[in-house]
Amino acid sequence: MRKAEYVHGKFDLENTTKAKRTFFNYFAGKTKEKQEQDISNNYGNWFSTLQYLKKIIPKNTIFDEVDDDFIKKIRHYFDNVARTKSDLPLCQNSKYSYFNKFKAAVRSAFDEGYLSSINYASNIKSFEQAESQREYLTFDELQSLAKAECKYDVLKRAFLFSCLSGLRWSDINTLVWNEVRDEGEISKINFSQEKTEGVEYLYISAQARELLGERQDQTDRVFRGLKYGM
Repeated sequence: MRKAEYVHGKFDLENTTKAKRTFFNYFAGKTKEKQEQDISNNYGNWFSTLQYLKKIIPKNTIFDEVDDDFIKKIRHYFDNVARTKSDLPLCQNSKYSYFNKFKAAVRSAFDEGYLSSINYASNIKSFEQAESQREYLTFDELQSLAKAECKYDVLKRAFLFSCLSGLRWSDINTLVWNEVRDEGEISKINFSQEKTEGVEYLYISAQARELLGERQDQTDRVFRGLKYGM
């Protein structure tokens, strides 16, 4: 019982075993958890954050070394140093997303006993989130894309289906065949939105139904093989 109480910090004693674990491996483990949960968009953000952290956090950095200066160093990196693949500074929303994923990991580490008695993530202010500018395609642009070659057929079909149905990525990625109802010449989709968790139904056109392909087993994903990384 004393050992269990010690692990859970009842006596405010530091768990030295956990304190010696490396932060990088811990973050990589959290990223893998997101992948296994199949929350694709969320996993993509964690994975991108991991790639940036590789460039700033030495792999042998342990939780004993995590403090306010460590958090400030990461914030400064995202704000002033990190660059995109096109060698451009990160946009405001990327800074907001990546730094928040980093802070979420620090907060989780504190909750799990890897940090002694201070949640350092709460001491450093996050970035402000910029207002998103919504882009759209004209009819002619969509026609051009429909005729264009694409390396991944499933990605092209899912994208065009999104344009015709208005469904967001997360709902298309998790769509399964028992949510697709064919009633004669009419087709509709019954689904629970991942973002709002509300139950919805949506009538779709014959052209949109054609993009779904032939019906498979009820529990199969409609767009099987679709991956966020595409």
